[in-house]
Amino acid sequence: MVRRLSILCGIAVLGVAAWTGAASSKGQAGSLSGAGSTFVFPLVSQWSAAYESANGVKVNYNSVGSGAGIQAITNRQVDFGASDAPLTPDQFSACKGCVQIPWALSATSIPYNVSGAPWGLKITGGLLADIYLGKIKNWNDPKIKKLNPGVNLPSTDITPIYRSDSSGTTYNFTE
Repeated sequence: MVRRLSILCGIAVLGVAAWTGAASSKGQAGSLSGAGSTFVFPLVSQWSAAYESANGVKVNYNSVGSGAGIQAITNRQVDFGASDAPLTPDQFSACKGCVQIPWALSATSIPYNVSGAPWGLKITGGLLADIYLGKIKNWNDPKIKKLNPGVNLPSTDITPIYRSDSSGTTYNFTE
């Protein structure tokens, strides 16, 4: 049932793109083109196959990242764009006639790879913020140890990783 609902939701989203006339601007006859979020790519791939099977319309989706997807739809290079984040008021204004449709929901995880540290460390949002702000620099920091009593944490430096592109995941993480 969940899979069927997911496919139906995807068809509705893709159908809206065709219904609004977007398909005639960039897609070839019998096709829709989209670009954006890498996160939704597996979902769009499943939906696209189901949509093509049901309607004979091929959906080509390029997973180039949320920022690039927003730029592509704003420039009318594609029929639909996908982003993990809603458009800002300026982006929405620049997109002139774009319609925003929520179509996927998920969480953002923060993985770590620390030799000697167990899987499943407890880390709060505030602690994570302090790590990314450079206030907590080592895995054996007293604040991390307090949340993880009895866990032997190494004195290894923490090296946060940042994205430099316009990413929906960055939006999810920071907002």
